Amino acid sequence: MVSLKTTSVSLNGTIGAGLCALGLLAFASSAYAQNAATVYTMDAPKYQVPGGLTAQAAATETGYYDSNPLLLTTGERSLWGSITSPEFIIGDKTPETTVASDTIFTRNTFNQTNFDSNDVHSKLNLAQQNDKWATSFLGNVDYDTTRTSELSVYNNLHTTPVRHLGESLNPQIAYSFLPTDKLSLLGNYSEAQYGNTVFTDYHSYSISPTYSHSFDERNLGFISLEAQRYQALDNGENINDTVGPSIGWQKTFTEQLSGKASVGFQETRQKTVTTPNPAWTAQYNYAGSLNFRGDQDLISANASRSEYPFGNGTEALLTQLTLSETHALNPLFSLGAQGSYEFASYQASSAGSLQSLASGTGNVTYHMTDQVDLTATYEYEYETLIGNSNSAQKNIGLLSISYHPTPWTL
Repeated sequence: MVSLKTTSVSLNGTIGAGLCALGLLAFASSAYAQNAATVYTMDAPKYQVPGGLTAQAAATETGYYDSNPLLLTTGERSLWGSITSPEFIIGDKTPETTVASDTIFTRNTFNQTNFDSNDVHSKLNLAQQNDKWATSFLGNVDYDTTRTSELSVYNNLHTTPVRHLGESLNPQIAYSFLPTDKLSLLGNYSEAQYGNTVFTDYHSYSISPTYSHSFDERNLGFISLEAQRYQALDNGENINDTVGPSIGWQKTFTEQLSGKASVGFQETRQKTVTTPNPAWTAQYNYAGSLNFRGDQDLISANASRSEYPFGNGTEALLTQLTLSETHALNPLFSLGAQGSYEFASYQASSAGSLQSLASGTGNVTYHMTDQVDLTATYEYEYETLIGNSNSAQKNIGLLSISYHPTPWTL
């Protein structure tokens, strides 16, 4: 199962408008909360595209059951139905350039017809590099509903899905003035608007210059400075400013094991109608990952603490902890599991906002052929909200069959 919880935008409009926005955002990225640990990797393409021009069409059909689709604390109703997802991937790669796009069209059909929707999720990556310079532009558009775009509905803010269109822009440029030293500049712009005013439209933008030094083939260090602003666009004034430095390290331990980590100190302030002249307060952020890739196992552990925007007009310092594993039993069967825990802290009073979210997922996949997979998935989620003694929980079951033929060389 692919989780479609994103931090990106929503704009009122049609699918056609969303696709036009994708064209305008060809140089964009879906990552709103960029941390310094990823800044120096801009010359690594987001999509691993084989050489030459290739295209691939894929499709997934899923039977879906969800006991509490919007994670309501009261009044939840079970949802079941089908999710049909054709996908189209195209890419072109030369020694100096990479172009790749991945678009999924999704038709959701359920027993509760107000949950039915036609969604689009599209990503685009453009990159170019030579001995000294490297540039990349990453783009993301998500035209979906709050059922898949939000971590929470914030104390039963709305009991049916609301249309959401997400967009973000993330350009980056880097200059290698020495074989071991690099200067890079990362920018980000994200916007969010919703189809109902119970949710709060917002945008955010940030800039982050970084210096990195490669000590050897296995060790790279960096220092970065990030300045970011989040602003609610309706439902009252709310502006969050954050600025501060961070330092980090990336290490390749063995051919199978690698990791990276960064830690930062930042000053932040939140301006609202009731607090027009807020004081700056200190806080810390971090990001880290450890990855193991063996013959039969793929294990990943991630931890982060960074600013995260929500659709109820708040921005929180969100801590996220995730551990996942995929294990190949044999050529026919593989197992997957993931556990995560998230909790948020806010600068101002935010009753009804997300306090914590814990989830666990397990799946088994039967590789029927080289091109056809059958996957059964179970997921459990448990959520608590600030100022609400009632918790929300859900059980999700999915049975999916996917077809992914060999890419065509064009």
